[in-house]
Amino acid sequence: MLGKASTLFFLINIGILSAQVDTLYKLDFTENASSQIKFSVYLDSLISNMYKNIELSDNIVNSCLQLIEEEKDQISDSLQMEFIINRIYLEYNKIKPIAAYQIISEASVGLNEMDITTDQIATFNYLKSFTDMSLGDLESAQISYYSEIERGKSIHDFKTVYRNLYSLAILLKEEGNYESSIKFLNESIEYWEQIKVEPSTMAFTHIELANSYIDLENYEKAFEHLAKAEKLADDNKLNIIKSDVLYAKGFAYYSKNDIANAEKINKELIELSKITDDPNLAYNRSILQADIFVAKKDHKHALEIYDKILASTDSTELTIKMQTYEKSYTPMQH
Repeated sequence: MLGKASTLFFLINIGILSAQVDTLYKLDFTENASSQIKFSVYLDSLISNMYKNIELSDNIVNSCLQLIEEEKDQISDSLQMEFIINRIYLEYNKIKPIAAYQIISEASVGLNEMDITTDQIATFNYLKSFTDMSLGDLESAQISYYSEIERGKSIHDFKTVYRNLYSLAILLKEEGNYESSIKFLNESIEYWEQIKVEPSTMAFTHIELANSYIDLENYEKAFEHLAKAEKLADDNKLNIIKSDVLYAKGFAYYSKNDIANAEKINKELIELSKITDDPNLAYNRSILQADIFVAKKDHKHALEIYDKILASTDSTELTIKMQTYEKSYTPMQH
């Protein structure tokens, strides 16, 4: 499966305090607002908008970075680490694992000197393992996931167990072991009642389950999980995630050779693009349209789309490029 819904890029975000309502990003603080308070407001805004408005989230990140540069000593290490963690999640939301890796590398330099919580350290290490996986070091990532699952169970750290079960499932799917991936995803869901899980994470989990069922050609189960993911996206106004849901639905229809419904989903993606600024939505829509052209044996137009994607992607977006080349190879065989 291709697109933003590809397995490597669904990174779960749990255990981080988020605003209960959308916090507006503002610069008009009161005169007496401390740097700590300003930074905290920025961070709440980033968490609130991460899956709703990427452009706004990038602007918030820049404001945070400027504040750190000017008044780093006035902002607690713990708050700065929360910012680092959320920056990594944001880069994955933009499908930029190399950018995430760069943030992790920079933060690792002074990590031991920071006054941060054990939970933050565990989250950071988890993100590092996930990034190893995203950049191809599957063996190191798999060893780390199994180790952290056992460690978490031994000390009843269910948050650690949950997120490593989830990521292990993604890794196994990447290796083509779909049955085991489904098994570990379902096991991770059992921890939802014991820890705080964001709606975005629940939606991602259902999409990942759907992706595995699509690969197994069990479309009934795939659509069952996609319906749950779509309801979570709609109920929580997560338009960026809605794009992933629609792409997965369109790909499922394409996979079962129901091209008419795949085209209907593509039209929904076009309508969604009018109300969200998700930069990856255009990619999802383009790939689905190319799939439809392939199904109709219109390989000329499919290749034109693949060429445009390759020309427009950043040179660091290696995974997208490799996936697109792989997809473009199919019509070239005809």
